[in-house]
Amino acid sequence: MAYPKWSKEFSEIAEWSLRVLDLKYRFLLCESAAEIMSTRGIAACLEQTVVLEMLEAAIAKGYVLDETVGYEQQYPSADNTDRRRADLAFKDKNSAKFEYVEIKYYGYPDKHKIQGDITKLKSLPKGAQGWLFVYRVNKKMDSRSTLQELLQQNFSDQMDIRPQREFPTRTMRHEEGVCEFCLCRIKHN
Repeated sequence: MAYPKWSKEFSEIAEWSLRVLDLKYRFLLCESAAEIMSTRGIAACLEQTVVLEMLEAAIAKGYVLDETVGYEQQYPSADNTDRRRADLAFKDKNSAKFEYVEIKYYGYPDKHKIQGDITKLKSLPKGAQGWLFVYRVNKKMDSRSTLQELLQQNFSDQMDIRPQREFPTRTMRHEEGVCEFCLCRIKHN
């Protein structure tokens, strides 16, 4: 299956954005410079802040607002009555259609929130493509499933899951952790 160019670039933009926010929140939350690397980072960040950071990074990398990247982009509908909006939308320069991206933090127990966004994206009209970017912070030595394994176990019949990426961080309890993230393409029935 061929993926659009923007989706390949998005993974880089997403990782950069998450890492920037991780360091920013470590700095904001630490009590001294000596504690910056043992202070939680991205785990303390709001989902909407991640969306805005990704938008800013995309624009900095050459995407043009409302032309090749959209923020709170309205879902397409024949009569323009669908008021639902995607967190972000991307399209390649030669494409006429945006593809819609929802950003979701997968905490415990957020399986129903992931399913809600999948259902929302599956309701896009024929010809429109939905994507889900999922991220979470987990303990480094946690014996439970990785994010990609959880997504495969619970949602592989509904979306194509791109390979997981990750980087070291701290959990909300300041334990050694890892920020895991995946970009997923929603399958249409």
